[in-house]
Amino acid sequence: YHSASTFYKNKTTENKYSKNSFLLTKKFNNEDRYKFSFSEQKTDQNKRKNQTINANRNFIFPHNYTWRNELNMTRLDTNWEDASIAIDDKLVVTSTLSKPLNNHLSIHVLFQHLYDLDEDRVTSDIRNNNYLYKAPEITLSLKNISVKNINFEHNSIIARYQETHYNSSTKKQQRFPKTSQFSIHPNTYIFKQKLSHQLNTLPRKGTLSTNLEYNQHFFKHPDHSLKNSDQLYNIKLNSTHITTWLPFLKTNTQFNASWVDNDNNSPYHQINQSTHEEKNMSETLTLFYTQHYKNKFPYYFNFNWSHSTGINWLSKNKKWNDYKTHLRLDITKKFDTSLSTGRKLNDFDKNNKYHPLDIHSNIKFNRFTVNYQATFDVNKWVNDDIKTIQSSRITVSTKIGKKKDYQWKIDTIFSYNTQNAIGKNYNLNHYELQQINIVKNEHKRKLMIGYNKPNKEWVLQYQFNAFPDDPIKLRKNKDGWKMEGRFNQSAVERFN
Repeated sequence: YHSASTFYKNKTTENKYSKNSFLLTKKFNNEDRYKFSFSEQKTDQNKRKNQTINANRNFIFPHNYTWRNELNMTRLDTNWEDASIAIDDKLVVTSTLSKPLNNHLSIHVLFQHLYDLDEDRVTSDIRNNNYLYKAPEITLSLKNISVKNINFEHNSIIARYQETHYNSSTKKQQRFPKTSQFSIHPNTYIFKQKLSHQLNTLPRKGTLSTNLEYNQHFFKHPDHSLKNSDQLYNIKLNSTHITTWLPFLKTNTQFNASWVDNDNNSPYHQINQSTHEEKNMSETLTLFYTQHYKNKFPYYFNFNWSHSTGINWLSKNKKWNDYKTHLRLDITKKFDTSLSTGRKLNDFDKNNKYHPLDIHSNIKFNRFTVNYQATFDVNKWVNDDIKTIQSSRITVSTKIGKKKDYQWKIDTIFSYNTQNAIGKNYNLNHYELQQINIVKNEHKRKLMIGYNKPNKEWVLQYQFNAFPDDPIKLRKNKDGWKMEGRFNQSAVERFN
């Protein structure tokens, strides 16, 4: 089927940012056959405009061959009123040919290039044209190999890379290998192996999962043998152990380590392989209790309180991870609440010692729900004994009607006015009406009328439930009426 969104041009005023877009796609059997999109972002204040064109064309051939092609063009105009400033144009071309050989083995051939279309007209973008050209990159993937609960994966990559990188010392863009030395032979060989194992039969309901990786990179320098060129070696170990020690106590221990060769080096800046060792462990201790429906206790009760921190053995300045705690409480299926906060264990002063306190609560009935969210500044609370709110919102929802497919739903949203509450304790009187939405369900369609009080804005929206991201929308504010949704997929307006 085809899907399209019509381009809509916003009216711009002083200090306004606007975004316009167009999207056209064609799918067959849930596969994108082609896609074309255009987007434009404009800022009137500094006369800056950024445009992007993206085109995709995918081919599916017999014997499971897939050929995917993508063109991505960006155009940056830093001042559209000044014709003497050249426009910066770039084009990235990506082409991938894929073929599964069997249930375990597949091959991918990738070509990827960057074209600086403005050439010498724009020289200020020289810092931003760092790129790793792939001409091509061939990957042979081996997956889903299992022997006695041990899974094995392997990727072999044979590539012909060339990189452009800005040198801050010479203030010039360098190319490696140089074009005169860039032969048709491969210059990079990458081998990645991974072993994983999951053990679920340990005592005290314990589980242990372990992943071991060994990665090798071999780079061929011009005029040097492969043996005498740069190489990278890296070993990674990740392990997670979960155990229930008591009917109300469980732990989650994670260990991560990485070992590298001291002589590791890469000629490509964008192959960012870690050149330093890592060794850290994190621990989460959880107190829990759950009571399900029983004859003597006909209610549901759940209590879950976690505490976590960690240690980094190789770090001198940040040896300990921040302490974090999270509490979740359910009293029947009608009420639940959660609280989370934390404390810094490394560099801090009294004004940033504690993490914010986040509170989320819900009261749920068949036709009536209340959602409460609040974030408190714990540092102000501890130091100045002031319960300062950073943000808070209360949402009240009501459903009217017996048939679910034809119900009315009214959502009323109240927000905490933080500007009028600076330096003051928490007070319910600071909540103000933010938004009212009235929704009428009509089987597989719905109509919504909304009003935003601070912006004095009305919204009328009609959508089919099968296409929730593609509504028909009318918006009325002080700038007038505006079409959105199916007529403008990404229409956005906001004031700086």
